[in-house]
Amino acid sequence: RPFFVEQMAWLGQQLRKRPQERAIFALHIPLGEDERSRLLKEVLAQGPDKSILLCGHRHSDQVDRLSFGAREGLSV
Repeated sequence: RPFFVEQMAWLGQQLRKRPQERAIFALHIPLGEDERSRLLKEVLAQGPDKSILLCGHRHSDQVDRLSFGAREGLSV
């Protein structure tokens, strides 16, 4: 199994252990339409109701609302 897939499995386990807590993620690159983004979105869909993603790379100030199935989050 690729390392990233193992990381996402571990992350999903951690989020399921704490369903009432909000999660904050720091990403170098914002979520997109690539395979890694798809896997992370699947994990986030199983996590807390509201998440915040702190994303770099774009070099601009922007806040986006994200949906992960029934869950939602903010990308800052």
